[in-house]
Amino acid sequence: MNGSIYLWDTLTGKRIIKYKSSYFFRACAFSPDGKKILATTDVNTDTRNSLLMLLDANSAELLMTIQGHPRDIVSCAFSPNGKKFLSTSLDSTLKLWDSETGQCINTFEDHIEAVWDCAFSPDGDKILSSSSDHTLKLWDVNSGHCLITFSGHSSPVFSCRFNSDGTRIISGSSDKTLKLWDAQTGQCLMTMANLPDNETASWSETEPKLLWASPNAWRWIGLADGCRRLPIELLDDPATK
Repeated sequence: MNGSIYLWDTLTGKRIIKYKSSYFFRACAFSPDGKKILATTDVNTDTRNSLLMLLDANSAELLMTIQGHPRDIVSCAFSPNGKKFLSTSLDSTLKLWDSETGQCINTFEDHIEAVWDCAFSPDGDKILSSSSDHTLKLWDVNSGHCLITFSGHSSPVFSCRFNSDGTRIISGSSDKTLKLWDAQTGQCLMTMANLPDNETASWSETEPKLLWASPNAWRWIGLADGCRRLPIELLDDPATK
């Protein structure tokens, strides 16, 4: 973490934009239209707050700075229509923000330890979060109520994602498992165990497949379609996200 955000051309591999700050950045996300970048920071010793920064993706112009959480903000996500975004923090909360005004719409406080990841459902009506308290939670965007608590992991849950139609959820934990959940009932449909310190999982946007990765020394990556595992490959470098 060197206080910089880089934007790269995926075809040429060349760096297009660099944004430099005195803050250490933790996470970033594109808006759905690709025109903005949301970035999160660690706590600054001067302000004693972490920040959310909204940048223009073409010029790296700083559009908005929001005083976010009293502890480090570790993940963020835009809603499908780009009108809202989420932030999660080591302070055990997640917050919902208006992307035009920067106003905090709601604070979700049902987790009891750090909240590591978040995601909107494809229709934007629900929010998913994962935490060091070993649970995932499903929230109603409008009311802020916790609809379902997903219990089953025995260690912190570092990643969570919906599939493309919002009916399934995948979670990755430091208990070395991936779990597949029914998003409506909260039932665990499948556990993929004995993975090497798995922490990160994500669905394919075009196919019913998921990807997981581990940053530990074994550097494993693999695929599954929700029903069976596909071959696992060994990477040359650590995988993070």
